[in-house]
Amino acid sequence: IQEGKRFRYDLHGFSLSEANLKVKEIINSCYEKKFKQILLITGKGSHSNSDQDVYASKKLSKLKFAVPEYINSQEELQKKILIPIYSSKSSIPCSSRTPLLIYFRVAS
Repeated sequence: IQEGKRFRYDLHGFSLSEANLKVKEIINSCYEKKFKQILLITGKGSHSNSDQDVYASKKLSKLKFAVPEYINSQEELQKKILIPIYSSKSSIPCSSRTPLLIYFRVAS
């Protein structure tokens, strides 16, 4: 979903590996299209295998922590964005989840 210069995407229903691939695709695409921000709704990652995943917790949102960790581990993505942050000031309703807000670096 496009909102001005902000791209919004909901990751509910994605496994961790699916979410990571999708996030990489979204960041690269939005960077090329000169978006200023990305708003990601992370959800719980309920399709992940909790027993085998180091990020998984039966009590905590899985993607909420795993997606920023993935982004921070990717040097290619780090060159394009500022540190991803969770924004409690967003006007986007997404159950009780706080959306992940990603700002792009200004091209020099």
